[in-house]
Amino acid sequence: MYIKPNSNLRKIFCIATAKMEIRLNKFLQENLGISRRNADNLIRQGKVIVDGRVAHPGQKIDPRKNKVICEGKLVRPRRRKKLYYVFHKPTGYICSRRGFKTIYDVIPKKLQHLDYVGRLDVNTSGVLLLTDDGEFAQKIMRSRISRVYQVELNEPLSDDAAAVLRDGPFLDGRRVDIGAVEIDGRNVLVELFEGRYRAVRRMFAALGYEVKTLVRVRFGPVELGELPESQLRPLTGAELKELRRQTENSPA
Repeated sequence: MYIKPNSNLRKIFCIATAKMEIRLNKFLQENLGISRRNADNLIRQGKVIVDGRVAHPGQKIDPRKNKVICEGKLVRPRRRKKLYYVFHKPTGYICSRRGFKTIYDVIPKKLQHLDYVGRLDVNTSGVLLLTDDGEFAQKIMRSRISRVYQVELNEPLSDDAAAVLRDGPFLDGRRVDIGAVEIDGRNVLVELFEGRYRAVRRMFAALGYEVKTLVRVRFGPVELGELPESQLRPLTGAELKELRRQTENSPA
């Protein structure tokens, strides 16, 4: 079955690029082991230079780009351990840093520097990976990693529609990379090996069905399990190891 391409749909990459700017006094505190007050005093006394210019109180810097010298010595940012989390994205929130009701409205403030991997639309809930490891996130999105969705339709899937689904319908002139499919009346568990925008909703719409609820229950080895909605947890060592293995062994 061929689904007519829609020129208004475009591929949306799922990595938000957040600015990593922090206050200069916080940078000095964290990397020199001094108090925030002492850091402020050093700045006011003109003892801190940023990219060749005397720093000023309240200044923000990007530790990845700006060169900071304090009392004649280069201040190097301490290497921090990368963070990897799974977030149970709730419905009604968008994957963005801007706009009304974004996922960052419910993500704890201390973790809001993390970027999301694999966008879910506003009406979809479930597994959303969060990390500050941009390079690894890019590898994940370029890889053929399994994504499993629990779908509730407006009516039971017919045998003919089920056959087309299992064969892999076409979207935008290219066959959807379908894996396992389990059907129980109106409920369908479907596995995809790609992350095209709204692929699940679009392919069921083309088959003549409306998706009532859509939950991503697994991304690679990371399962939603009993994680409550709007909550998040760190990936386990085993999950991260297997995710890296699948990413390295998966063709783009």
